[in-house]
Amino acid sequence: QPGMRDLAKELGGLPLALEQAAAHINVLECAFEEYLKQYKQQKLKLLKRRRVKAVTSTTDKDRMAVHTTWLLNFQYIKKCEEPTLADAACAMMNIGAYLDPDDIPVELVNKGNPCVNQSPLAEYAQSPLGSKQIFEVLTKFSLLQRYGKNSWSVHRLVQEVISSRSSDDFERVEYLQSASRMLHFAFSNTTNPREVLQEKKEQPSSGSGRLLLWGKLARHACAVWRNMTA
Repeated sequence: QPGMRDLAKELGGLPLALEQAAAHINVLECAFEEYLKQYKQQKLKLLKRRRVKAVTSTTDKDRMAVHTTWLLNFQYIKKCEEPTLADAACAMMNIGAYLDPDDIPVELVNKGNPCVNQSPLAEYAQSPLGSKQIFEVLTKFSLLQRYGKNSWSVHRLVQEVISSRSSDDFERVEYLQSASRMLHFAFSNTTNPREVLQEKKEQPSSGSGRLLLWGKLARHACAVWRNMTA
């Protein structure tokens, strides 16, 4: 199709950027040439904001490509999805920048304990259905990828792009606080090692698979701690 090769060349053939661009084109059913036009306009705005004339290194070019394709998808979600769901999805995307990138379980998307400050997220995350709706919106635009039946992942470069956009330390602390509250809620509602050891004493034949979710949450807790102390 017209514009396909030009778009691939503009994105430097970077798989992640191409995937996000393809998701946008597929959902909006727009032409490659039209998307390329939007991409160049958004890229120019980002460059002006950074007050640089060119991006020179390969790493910078890759980061700029992902930043631009991510931002186009992010802006569309905020503009065109149901407002509360869009705000909830955007808040979760920002929080996800401080989690471990792999195997984010649906149980981690919850209202938090105490409740997170992002009220749309707290509203949607009160039920498993609402949590899955948040993931579905983000997956549709390739901002997240499905990792398992009930878990998702986020690319490390996307995490870097999101965290670099935090306007100040207060915003970063707020997202880290929400991540901590959601982890607290999830830990409070899953089996912990002490309970499993007690069960083992009472029923030696009981399985240890019940700690699988706890192990996933522990990995995300370590990631949040690393970001807090960075």
